[in-house]
Amino acid sequence: MFGFNFATIPANAVINKVTLCYRRANNDSSGDYEYVTAVEISSTVYYSAELGGSTSWTDVEVDWTQNPATSSAWKRSDLDSATFGFEIGSDDRNKTTIPKVSKFWVKVDWDLPTGGGAIMF
Repeated sequence: MFGFNFATIPANAVINKVTLCYRRANNDSSGDYEYVTAVEISSTVYYSAELGGSTSWTDVEVDWTQNPATSSAWKRSDLDSATFGFEIGSDDRNKTTIPKVSKFWVKVDWDLPTGGGAIMF
């Protein structure tokens, strides 16, 4: 899991969504690993739905429109106390594929009453 510095987002910003992004591929097509994005808040890890792999390098984006710990809209303070990441797994211990992830980043879409913006970390 990774922590990010969200200091450039104003404390009173309205967070529309947090998007967890990563670039991934499998070594061959003999079997797919399952990829999930994860958010850890107060020692509890929340997971997205499973996303299958591919032999091609693919950018994946998963939107988290609510804080999974509260089922409410994100707040800037929520972002500061959360860590973000991904997990790769398989039920098949004999897989010959090698899962690969080359990068991971977070995008936050936010607004203020007078305007807003989107920032990538």
